[in-house]
Amino acid sequence: MKRLSCLTVFLAVIILASNLYAETATLMGEITRSGNSPAGNLVVSIEGKFSITDAKGRYLIKDVPSGRHTMQIKENRETGKILKEVEIEIKPPRLMHNETIP
Repeated sequence: MKRLSCLTVFLAVIILASNLYAETATLMGEITRSGNSPAGNLVVSIEGKFSITDAKGRYLIKDVPSGRHTMQIKENRETGKILKEVEIEIKPPRLMHNETIP
């Protein structure tokens, strides 16, 4: 019985450790408006993480889990109108993704 308990604890530790070191990526890019002007002060969000674009429309979001996710571009974080949603595939260690909004 003691051996079974030790094995159970060992397996639990391995599972927890693998979740802590799940592959993540840094997502970055530029958001522009049609006409190619920078889209500053917008919220770019993915997987519960977000960034606000700077004056040049650039954003950076760290520690995004690998896999397929929906990225949203909104006017503001709480009540902002969704300007665009796009499905993207996150592949570590880094992904550059640019978008144009109307």
